Amino acid sequence: MSRMYTVIAVEGSGDRGTALMRARYPDGSHWWVVNLYELRDGLIGRARIFFGPEFDPPEWRAPFRD
Repeated sequence: MSRMYTVIAVEGSGDRGTALMRARYPDGSHWWVVNLYELRDGLIGRARIFFGPEFDPPEWRAPFRD
């Protein structure tokens, strides 16, 4: 099994945009993925991708939870 991505949101205008995704890896872990991209002639010319593991918020953030 390979990692699986779920697209959460894609936004942008002109030749720049942002994509937010959630990835599930074969070991069952979930990661958040942010992709900042630039288009050139309708194709991705540059992309910067950031990954961060999903984790439970610390107790000090309890007042800010949904």
